[in-house]
Amino acid sequence: MKLKMVLRLNRKIVLLFVSLLPIISLQAQESNLHEAKSSKDYKNPEQFENFQKRRTTVSEWQINQLKKGAIVVRLQTNQKAIDALNKAGNEKLAQEKTAEQFAVNKNILFAYTEHLNFCKVYFIYAHSSDTLLKGARSGIFLDTNLIVNPTIEMTENFYLIAERDYAYNSSIGFVPEDSARFVSEQGNPIKEMAIVLKNKYAHQLKKPFPYVIQDKVTITESVLVGVSEKPYTVDRTLLQDLKQNNGKSKIAKSDKAIPIKIKKELTYERISLAVDKLNSYLHEYYKRVSHFDTGNVDKKIIPFLY
Repeated sequence: MKLKMVLRLNRKIVLLFVSLLPIISLQAQESNLHEAKSSKDYKNPEQFENFQKRRTTVSEWQINQLKKGAIVVRLQTNQKAIDALNKAGNEKLAQEKTAEQFAVNKNILFAYTEHLNFCKVYFIYAHSSDTLLKGARSGIFLDTNLIVNPTIEMTENFYLIAERDYAYNSSIGFVPEDSARFVSEQGNPIKEMAIVLKNKYAHQLKKPFPYVIQDKVTITESVLVGVSEKPYTVDRTLLQDLKQNNGKSKIAKSDKAIPIKIKKELTYERISLAVDKLNSYLHEYYKRVSHFDTGNVDKKIIPFLY
């Protein structure tokens, strides 16, 4: 008797599943159709109109403006994570994370100041980006101790943003400036790059402008460094020293030194290689298109020059 009841129940379940198959299939088809439609429609066709012509003109204009302009390097603070650690009572780890970010930012700052001479270079913390965009030209820029120095003033009118970030299969074409503030990247991240150059609205640039520099290596490894309570001294030969000392680094001998680990690609040596490469690319590209004449620009492209 029980066996018959189980068989009947199983038969009903099978019949119910079979009856639902057309509905499930239809829903799957609708979902796939929606995804396919979204993947095609996330790019605004108007932004990609006359794309080849626009990108050539805009890139040539940008490099000529940059030659007399500036690059603003955005540095991270990791402050939210550090505050969360302190709030949770993990003060030691918070101190280590603070020291780690400080060391990385110092490496970035000196790599740019010592290896980029194409144009002026300034440094800000990422949280000051909106203030910069709104027109501030002082009170946000950092000195070599990573402290905001009110006396540092950016007098250049044109600037680009530089930072370590992901390069995107961009969803943004060319956007007129009157609407650029309201447009954000919706594309797919491809790979984290050593350097990505962006316009002042944080939109990554387009080729033929040399706007991305890849890391020298793709394998991520960490190295042990030391940060003392005094301002971190950039170790310009850290990786070389590791090779010569069987993988052992020169950690500061002070008892108050904080041992931290940073990724190899965030050492001064690796960042310097990327900045030096960017500097060479900027000089080479400028040399090819320095003849650019703003007076001959198609009026339809002028709204995209900013």
